[in-house]
Amino acid sequence: MRRLRLFLAILTFLIAIQFVVIGALGLILYQSTPNSVLARETIIGRLPGVLSLVRLADRASNFMYRGATPDEPLPQYSLQIDQEDYQELISALPAELPSPWYGNLYLTDESKVWANAVFTDETGEQYDVKVRVRGDIFNHWAYNKKSWRVKFSKDKLFKGMRQINFIIPEDRGWISEPLNAYRAKKLDLLHPPMQLAQVSVNGSGPLLYLEVEHWTKEMLEKQNRPGDVNIYNTGGGTSYFQQWDPAFEHIEYWDKYIEDPAAEENYDEIAELLALAKEGAHQSPQYLDRLQSIIDVDRMVNWYVLSLLAGSRHVSDFNFRVYFDTSRGLFEPLPWDIYMYNPQTLLAPPDNALLREILSVPTLRLQAYKKVWDYVNDEEEVADDLAHADKLLQNIERAAYRDPLKILSNRVVQQQLRDRHGMVKRNIDFLQEELDRSEVLITERIPDSLQQNRGVLLAIDITSRGISSANLAELHLPDALVPLLQDGRLQLWKDSGNAQWGEDDTFVALALREEADSDGGRVAETQSVASLVWPGEPKLDENGRPVMAPHTTHRFFLRVTDDTRLPDDAYPFKLDVRNAVTGNKAQVSGNVLIDERTFENLSQAFMSKEEFLDRYTFFRSGEGNEVILSGNHIVSQNVYIPATVSLRVTPGTRVRLGPNVSILSYAPVNMIGFKKSPIIFEAKRPEEPWGVFAVLNAKEPSVVQWVNFSHGSEARLNGALFTGMLAFQNSPVTIVDSVIRNAHGDDGINLKHVYADVNRVRFEANDHDGLDVDWALSGVVENSLFVNNGNDGLDISGSPIIIRNIEVRNSGDKCISVGEASAPLIYDTTLKGCAFGLAVKDDSHVKVERVLFENNDIAIGAYIKKNFFQPPSVVVTESTFRRNEENTQALSGAVITVDSAQ
Repeated sequence: MRRLRLFLAILTFLIAIQFVVIGALGLILYQSTPNSVLARETIIGRLPGVLSLVRLADRASNFMYRGATPDEPLPQYSLQIDQEDYQELISALPAELPSPWYGNLYLTDESKVWANAVFTDETGEQYDVKVRVRGDIFNHWAYNKKSWRVKFSKDKLFKGMRQINFIIPEDRGWISEPLNAYRAKKLDLLHPPMQLAQVSVNGSGPLLYLEVEHWTKEMLEKQNRPGDVNIYNTGGGTSYFQQWDPAFEHIEYWDKYIEDPAAEENYDEIAELLALAKEGAHQSPQYLDRLQSIIDVDRMVNWYVLSLLAGSRHVSDFNFRVYFDTSRGLFEPLPWDIYMYNPQTLLAPPDNALLREILSVPTLRLQAYKKVWDYVNDEEEVADDLAHADKLLQNIERAAYRDPLKILSNRVVQQQLRDRHGMVKRNIDFLQEELDRSEVLITERIPDSLQQNRGVLLAIDITSRGISSANLAELHLPDALVPLLQDGRLQLWKDSGNAQWGEDDTFVALALREEADSDGGRVAETQSVASLVWPGEPKLDENGRPVMAPHTTHRFFLRVTDDTRLPDDAYPFKLDVRNAVTGNKAQVSGNVLIDERTFENLSQAFMSKEEFLDRYTFFRSGEGNEVILSGNHIVSQNVYIPATVSLRVTPGTRVRLGPNVSILSYAPVNMIGFKKSPIIFEAKRPEEPWGVFAVLNAKEPSVVQWVNFSHGSEARLNGALFTGMLAFQNSPVTIVDSVIRNAHGDDGINLKHVYADVNRVRFEANDHDGLDVDWALSGVVENSLFVNNGNDGLDISGSPIIIRNIEVRNSGDKCISVGEASAPLIYDTTLKGCAFGLAVKDDSHVKVERVLFENNDIAIGAYIKKNFFQPPSVVVTESTFRRNEENTQALSGAVITVDSAQ
């Protein structure tokens, strides 16, 4: 028996646990599923009594929710409807979807039946009234508790009201709509008076409602507005195929609550409004002027401000109410069904077509955002909103719990009340964070020669990808520009959109700030709205949600009215870009400098032979694709020889180049002079070095013979860096019987990515290296002389070449420098008078045969210079060391092996 009782006890316990779990799951389902779906689209709604049982279980704890006694008792009304009339009202209500295209039951015009009733106010006074159900969607009238519209006799108004709506409060977010009506008053917006009230319907207990005066002439006149006007509304239910009418697409979908007696059939005002709401209308140059001539723009902006405070996008084609004030000839928005939602990014455009176009005007969007920012950062304003929300909650809570006909359980009511109350502060906090986002990308551009010739010193591209507008507030000026600003020669302009400075651009006033910046420099402050950078439209998904922030670029030009030029080290400028809404610094996500001169001549690399000869008239045409340079010439601008030709320079040609002037060839060159008639490239004036003669990416081999180069330097051309006065990069070449002297760049000759073929060349008195060979495929440097070069005589990197029968004397650093995994063979060579006769670095491995090392500080040095390389090695045979201070020096694990030394 004991075992049986234990078994039964355990079984009973398990059954109880199952009932609890099933009940909990039922409550979760009931809580998370909309009533309409639960009742009509799930199996629960099809099982008799199940839905009622779930609701009953949820309501079982209703008695536990009391609510505080309100400080201000709600008005108490009574509405008595004759039972037969009441049944007629109920019978007229929709019982099925008007159309399979609709998503829920919808109150059509034939269902809006009026009945006689008696309304009793809180004083006991009675009114004979007309009453009907109201509200488009079924939640207003499909259950025991319904929303009502009450119409009073013109001879006996109720507190001056002709019609009142009693709306179920959960449809307006409980405290949401009253709070937003309170805000609307603070924002000077016309709105219907409303309050929370309790109404007993046909003897029921007190039912909680939102009491809202309907749109009537009396409602307007009580608020000191003309009453004989048009109040327009939009809605839905007229189409079999679409529940909500696309009111901004067709004027026929508009209706009137109030009609102007002088123009009852006139919809001219709405026709003009729809023209302003048409997609893309804001792009018209006259749009803002036209808008301000028919709409109270400040109040329209305030309406948007109100919707942002509420997190609401609820006013789209439906729920739109607008009033045309005939005394001013202006439209005003009428806040309606603002509700309150969880915050969502301001990148999402308004659902209302008119607001979308209005807020596409940057100045109006900035006006709205500034007003919101001021509101949410005003401690008194915020405290007032929160206090009013507290008051509404305190006044409504007990009445909500005690409403006997509400659909929701007290548990859900409490949850919704707390959630709506919390939204007030959450939305304010969100707006503070959201409006503080002004993200920008900044690109400073050193302009190309064409723009510089127009006086442009700097082009500034500011790309806005944030929410708030950005403001180019300040520019920190180099000292040379300060006097130019003071006398008006320095100007800032905003580009009109063609990316080139011109008279159609917008002038932006600048003023010199009195105090210096933290570095002691002077600052120019912008003085007009033209300095603002407006965000563009975000990329949206199919549901209208933003999937990519807007990237909208505005360009500014800093220019001078004289021929002032800035050195390259004056760039980039220090800029101060600020959030135009908050005044705080914008979030600069990236800031780069671009020199537009770098590739401004890139198109010349592939121009035709004819175009080349037209541009450079001192060349003449040869056979086929050949162009010829001969005679004596002074060259004052860079020359670009395209890959479409080949160049031949004739013996005796002499070219004198101006300061920093270069010749860059994408074509193979044939420069063969004679011993008595060499080809000469030299500076126009020796004290002003020219640039380079360079060949880049030529597919055919070049030849240089009996050519003298002197007083050149280095250059960056079309994005490529040339460190040699004579440079061949990825372009095969043979260089013989030539002289390279007085180069003022890094190298006299620089060879990159080619087979090295240098023979009988004299490198003399170059400032740094005589010959630099980088990443040669192989090759030979032979029979050449390196004398008095400032740094290295011969410098090789990453190259397995042969060096033979050369002499290097009196280099400032190394006679021969070998690095970056090179593997040369050096023989029959003299290295003397250098700091290092031979320096071997970084995983290079050198064989030395029959080399004379004489009068060097260190004859052979081996070491690691870049720590990611392995140690180098040198093997020396049959070589001579004479009067060196130190013959070998091996560091960092390097190995020097010397055999048969003399």
